[in-house]
Amino acid sequence: MYLKKIVLRNFRRLKDVVIDFEEKETVFVGPNNSGKTSATAAIRSFLSSRDFKIHDFSLYSLTAINTYDPAAPAPLPSIQLDLWFHIDPGAIEFGTVFALATDL
Repeated sequence: MYLKKIVLRNFRRLKDVVIDFEEKETVFVGPNNSGKTSATAAIRSFLSSRDFKIHDFSLYSLTAINTYDPAAPAPLPSIQLDLWFHIDPGAIEFGTVFALATDL
């Protein structure tokens, strides 16, 4: 079993991003301001269970946050991280998957 990809939404400059991972190792490369640091910060934030701050939300989310009216509540944006795993059906990994899924 290995982490195949993550989908990250509404975190800093990353509105809706899919990051694919290789089985053994993955290297983030790209120009400045392309989201490498933001992507790794989001992963670290979710893994450490730290509280998110207002500056962690994407710019696309700020309009909905700034115009929120408690008298007429509407859904607020959320920062989301989806984890997609590759599981070899021929391997005995169900216990590992079950333990991981119940901890998330």
